[in-house]
Amino acid sequence: MARPAALDGYRDECTLECERALLTLLRGLGLWKDSVHLVGGLTPRYLVPARPPVVPARAGTLDVDIVTAIRALTCLRDPYDAIMDQHLDLGLQDDIALIRLAARSLASARSVRSTP
Repeated sequence: MARPAALDGYRDECTLECERALLTLLRGLGLWKDSVHLVGGLTPRYLVPARPPVVPARAGTLDVDIVTAIRALTCLRDPYDAIMDQHLDLGLQDDIALIRLAARSLASARSVRSTP
C-alpha cells in the first residue's frame, strides 16, 4: 500500500488495526517482547499521550515497525528461523517473505565485511 501524501490520507481505522497487530505481536513474542522496540508511525501515540486539540494532529500509520536488539539474537544459532517460527505460530505468514529477505541482506552484509 502506498504511503498517503497528506495527513488526511491516513484513516483512524488503519491505525487502530495496527495497534491491535502490535498487541498480538507482543503477546505472541513471549520472552522476546523485552528485546523489541516500536519504531515508525505508531510510535508518537505512545511518546505523546495527549490527543488533538491539545496537540496538533499527526499522521496515523499503515503498518507496525519493530526492531530487536541484536544482542538478543546472538544467542541463537539461526535467529531468523526463530523469528519465522514465532510469526508462523501467530498466523503471520505474509511476514515470512520479508524476514527471509532481511536474513539474506544480513548474510550478504556479513560476507562483504568478512572479505579481506
